[in-house]
Amino acid sequence: MKLNDSPVTEHHFQGHHFFLKRDDLLHGHFNGNKARKFMATLEQPLEGKTRLIGWGSAQANSLTSLAALAKIKGLKLSYYVAHKPAWLDEKPMGNYRTALELGAEVVSLRDMFGEKAPHPSAFIAQQHENDSECLVIPEGGIFKMPSKESANSPMRSSLGQGLKKVAISKLRCHQEPVQPRFTSASS
Repeated sequence: MKLNDSPVTEHHFQGHHFFLKRDDLLHGHFNGNKARKFMATLEQPLEGKTRLIGWGSAQANSLTSLAALAKIKGLKLSYYVAHKPAWLDEKPMGNYRTALELGAEVVSLRDMFGEKAPHPSAFIAQQHENDSECLVIPEGGIFKMPSKESANSPMRSSLGQGLKKVAISKLRCHQEPVQPRFTSASS
């Protein structure tokens, strides 16, 4: 799966000529900034990991992307939310439904602990931070992970690696001559 080769489209609007890099067309589950943030995790082997751990809202784009990432990698996903409306369990929709269909476990801490539920990040730190079988991915998906070359090498940003790839892709786009597209109408 190539998440750094989004198409570039040419446009004219109100006398301006411009190009758009269409990251919204990358992949159904990975697009825009989520493609950049999770690209390094998708490309890197995750030896010894059995579960991804994440948190955010029950309708977050990152929930869907993490669920897809877990499925592709053959891992489970436990995704913690501060609360989840009861109606969403009764009638799953949107990112929540897609994540469930991909096998995600979405856990409402308010359902577990009531009104005094801890923040998802605090709960995860207590429950999973030292679990070597879990890869904890913070809300929003920006985190540090070991580089591919060596487990002892300096850490790198998941977003930074994705942005580096999009920059290279954009440079390639500008180096290639633009071929005009013509449409002819037959009579």
